Amino acid sequence: MSDLLADDTQTFVCHKTLDKERMTCAGAVGLMSKLGQLPVIARLGLACGVITNSDIVASAAMVVDPSDLSLRSTCSTN
Repeated sequence: MSDLLADDTQTFVCHKTLDKERMTCAGAVGLMSKLGQLPVIARLGLACGVITNSDIVASAAMVVDPSDLSLRSTCSTN
């Protein structure tokens, strides 16, 4: 995901499509949507009518809200 955040031309391949025609992970698109950073592939899909805003909203509903993640270090400095 950090690659997507750094470069929105990248894509994250869905694990369910690794052994056939590879597709972009809907969960990754949902998370990026929640972060306000749709990847280029999703924006192109919207522009071409391949996906809809409803598709993105549905994908976002399947993933954790980024604000719910605890990103604190678990290392102790005792």
